[in-house]
Amino acid sequence: MKNLPFQVVVSLATLITTSMASANAQSVVAQMDFDRRNPSTEKVAAQGRMINQLWQQASQLRGIGKYSEEITILEQIVKLQPDSFLAWYWRGDTLSSLGQYEAAIASYDQAIKIKPNYLLAWFEKGNAFHKLKRYDAVITAWKQALSIQATSEFEQQLVQTIIPQKIASVLLYDLKRYSEAIAFYNQVLEVDAKAASIWIDRGTAFYQLGRYEKAITDCDKAIQLDAQNSLAWKQRGFALYRIGRYEHAIASFKKVGGV
Repeated sequence: MKNLPFQVVVSLATLITTSMASANAQSVVAQMDFDRRNPSTEKVAAQGRMINQLWQQASQLRGIGKYSEEITILEQIVKLQPDSFLAWYWRGDTLSSLGQYEAAIASYDQAIKIKPNYLLAWFEKGNAFHKLKRYDAVITAWKQALSIQATSEFEQQLVQTIIPQKIASVLLYDLKRYSEAIAFYNQVLEVDAKAASIWIDRGTAFYQLGRYEKAITDCDKAIQLDAQNSLAWKQRGFALYRIGRYEHAIASFKKVGGV
């Protein structure tokens, strides 16, 4: 999955959770169908078949973007299976798609209550908090996600690069906690040092701390990776200006926009 766009990977992970839920329902049916003479067994089997059908409907509705209708189906699922962390997670994800972030957070909390180490629920809870601009809560949720053992390639990608980078961005641009941001950018660069944007962001944090030489070094690294990156040239120019290297600063600014 590592070469796929992040949005695609998230969609695939979400589809996987739906398939898991549907498979669980089918398993219940398979286990219970063997003895139809027992009324209680038949009742459970029937419920399993119903849940499976509901999951299929929810998946189809999501596929065509009918989120409000999907929520109606998911309400039926959580009513039938209130202890299904997957159902609560899926409900939260759909509520987020509808822009109902407070309700989404409540749904993710239900999933986490059932399965405390559900990394994806913590991650998406942080995303919902971010939409609400509740940045301290964002950091708390994402740090909790980082403390959980990854169990898939996608989760490993989350904890190694995606979440640390998102935390660093919030610390840098929203909370102005520059030293903490640098620590998380360092963590990302230990895994992936080939993204010019990470070097630029860490350089920006150094610049805000008045560490202009460090900022220049990071911008130089970004330029090595992407010589046409106008933001790297501009940030480099500002840092050079701050330390009195005016001619070099002007030369850097001239590179902005390919001048």
